[in-house]
Amino acid sequence: IGPVPITLATLAVYIIGALLDVKRAPICVVLYILIGMMGVPVFSSFQAGLAPLAGPTAGFIYGYIVGIVAESLLITWKKDKFWIYPLGMILATFFIYAFGLAWYLIYCNVNGNPKAFAAALMACVVPFLPGDASKIVCGTLVTFKLRKPLDKALSIPTRHAA
Repeated sequence: IGPVPITLATLAVYIIGALLDVKRAPICVVLYILIGMMGVPVFSSFQAGLAPLAGPTAGFIYGYIVGIVAESLLITWKKDKFWIYPLGMILATFFIYAFGLAWYLIYCNVNGNPKAFAAALMACVVPFLPGDASKIVCGTLVTFKLRKPLDKALSIPTRHAA
């Protein structure tokens, strides 16, 4: 079981999921994945193409989609409450880790072996907890004040019949 790269992608997920509604936020992640698939080196270690989407850490990339949907739904529900932002980001992190770890276990063919599971957990989750905690703090501080003006800027005025 090999190392998982450290990236700022989770910070991007936290910020996008906190600032955009559930219709717009996942579109950003899907576009990111499509851009990478088409050959732009946006994945870790400047990778591109299909290999990063099929390798041992691909589950983290797919987890971004589910994570950002969960985060955006939660934050949009109570966007005026400061505490909901870190909670939404923690929820996103849960889904990212869950998808990433599950994919990693399947890729490495870990079939109920507790030692291999523990090793995968130590490779895929534990080393990233402090960094993701600090990204959640940064993401919260950046997005809480920006959400309301961004919502206003992105809203499409409705026409009233005369």
